[in-house]
Amino acid sequence: MTAQQVSRSTHHLAELDGIRAIAVSLVLLSHTAEPWFPGGWIGVDLFFVLSGFLITSVLLRERWKTGRISLRNFYVRRTLRLMPALVVLLVVYSVIPPFRNLPGYFWPVLFSAFYVMDWVEAFDLGPQQYLPHTWSLGVEEQFYLLWPAVLIFLLPRFKLRGRLLALTGIIVVIMAWRTGLIIEGASGQRTYYAFDTRLDTILIGCALALWLAEGKASSRLAFIAAKAAPWLMAAVFAIAVMYETQPDLNAGHSLFLNTIGFTLLACLCAAIILGAVNGEPQTMMNVVLASAPLVYLGRISYGVYLWHYPVLAFLTNIRNPWLMVASTFLLSIAVASVSFFLLERPFLRLKERFSAIDDSFPVQSEEIVPSAPSTIPKSA
Repeated sequence: MTAQQVSRSTHHLAELDGIRAIAVSLVLLSHTAEPWFPGGWIGVDLFFVLSGFLITSVLLRERWKTGRISLRNFYVRRTLRLMPALVVLLVVYSVIPPFRNLPGYFWPVLFSAFYVMDWVEAFDLGPQQYLPHTWSLGVEEQFYLLWPAVLIFLLPRFKLRGRLLALTGIIVVIMAWRTGLIIEGASGQRTYYAFDTRLDTILIGCALALWLAEGKASSRLAFIAAKAAPWLMAAVFAIAVMYETQPDLNAGHSLFLNTIGFTLLACLCAAIILGAVNGEPQTMMNVVLASAPLVYLGRISYGVYLWHYPVLAFLTNIRNPWLMVASTFLLSIAVASVSFFLLERPFLRLKERFSAIDDSFPVQSEEIVPSAPSTIPKSA
């Protein structure tokens, strides 16, 4: 059986929306119920791997369809996808209490607007207040600035093996750099938040996309990944709980994560994505991931992630932890839904005008090219 036969050629991979939903749920639980739910930070790592996978897949699909990758169109699409919701969040943060009453409230706004909160958190350069979660947006934005140009360089010059070897080399260098920082006494905060020490997580998703795009997914490996996906999720979460990382932990306490741990977890996350992409629709894992509630939450997950931390500012007086969790989820989903349908969706339609692949809407789904040599999701 070929990889073409193994990979599902359906027009909508709702399972990837389901993975987004699980990732954002883990993050929310980590921020609202951390004492009872440690390890939820792994949701960000799952987002990172999925982002690398989807962005690379879209760029590869564009090159396969048109023979080139347009940097201008890529950056316009990213801006139209990410900026409108973030700008509204920052405007709201700047003009209404309790945010504007905080001392130096404009600094977190600037850090978030310029996508440098990751460096601010890593080196404790200024106040984060109710916008510390935008550190992950900074990591991804810096990845967007670099990766398309790297991919344009790699594709015509190297075969699959050379591309994967190049990525592996970069990943190993990042692991060595992170380990060296820890040996020299850097804090876990430095290595957890900064772009230069977390890029390997995103690159593993990129490597998965490159591998699948060449039709190298063997039927046996795809079958194993699909069947093992639930257990892989359990393993990822178990490792995250076991080696809980918080900003105030010292380097020694998080030694495993700061050496091979982040990379290992990213590999497990990539295997989960492989299982979702290549799994049969009727398997329990895929049925759950493609369920309507998870798909909906996945589609609005960007807004949920943006708004959940400021939402906490309005709910600090709630003493019951379970009521706090439920209220944060419900209010974040409500605000994100309004943001998606009234703000983000019009810009998503506009975004498709800069796509050389397909002008159809909706763009939140992951589509497969039926005649392409491999599984390449359409959009991110």
